[in-house]
Amino acid sequence: GACGDEEPEAACAAIHDRIRSWEEAGAHLFTPYWYAMLASVATTANLPAEREDALEAASSRSRTQGESWWDAEIQRLRGIPRGLAGEEDLVRAAHTAQVQGAASLALRAALDLASLRIHAGHDSEASALLVAASSQVHGGAGTADITYAHSLLARLDESGSSGKTLRQITLLGNNAVPRITLPPPA
Repeated sequence: GACGDEEPEAACAAIHDRIRSWEEAGAHLFTPYWYAMLASVATTANLPAEREDALEAASSRSRTQGESWWDAEIQRLRGIPRGLAGEEDLVRAAHTAQVQGAASLALRAALDLASLRIHAGHDSEASALLVAASSQVHGGAGTADITYAHSLLARLDESGSSGKTLRQITLLGNNAVPRITLPPPA
């Protein structure tokens, strides 16, 4: 889990306690990041109220402290549990990451946007998104997001060769970071 071998609810509580201790000690640097990490664990654990509270705290602290470097991930985390309705948040996350030069965060948003395109049967759009975003990440070979992007591109290429859309093939999972959840294809 996020905090050793704890259950998700316990991990969320432990992260929240550590953030509270950090802030009570007068430290505020990096709190948008820590609240986003709490939101990530809450998303994975399917704790929507905890996720929303953590995202609101992350956004609020980002604004008041001027720490906007993690805003793209905060926006992505806001969009992913919303499935198809979260596209606007994902587009905003990708744009924010690109403007900030945060290529790895842009790739995360592109991975989720590509899933939406695949779900809609637009494999070529998904492929274009992934190629563009992954080409901007320099280094990072072997990281979860790069590995996932490359495997998804390979699956897209494979599905194109077979004449099927990737929507008709089981998508690969990636448990390293929360990913957008979509209904099964019709």
